[in-house]
Amino acid sequence: MKEVLKMINQKKINRLRKIRKWFCGVFFSAALLVMRAQTAFADEVEIAGDGGEISKSKIATGTEKLLKDATAWLMIIAPIVAVLAIIYFLIRKGMSEELDHKKWNTRIIVALVSSLGAVLAAVIVNLLMSYYQ
Repeated sequence: MKEVLKMINQKKINRLRKIRKWFCGVFFSAALLVMRAQTAFADEVEIAGDGGEISKSKIATGTEKLLKDATAWLMIIAPIVAVLAIIYFLIRKGMSEELDHKKWNTRIIVALVSSLGAVLAAVIVNLLMSYYQ
């Protein structure tokens, strides 16, 4: 029995080593790409104007619309998901033993703070986007 457990643990260790090697390879490859990246300069950039051709490009306008839509949906979805999570945590808290109540209380607080953080992040991004229009 001990040999079987030892063999299973060894397989898990080998799998974790492979995952670590893969992650390190991807990380260092990305780091090398970032270090070797070429700087791109715009041909026409007006200092006091509408931004030249960059602000009218599809990438700039598409990114702006994407950020607006994503933040609008985030402000709607984050509180809904938080309420559903809190309801779930309250049900689990009611069904749990007295020793587990503190764990469920902390999960409820984390859900509230996370929802508040997501909504505030969306509001800040919308506020920053409004300054660039």
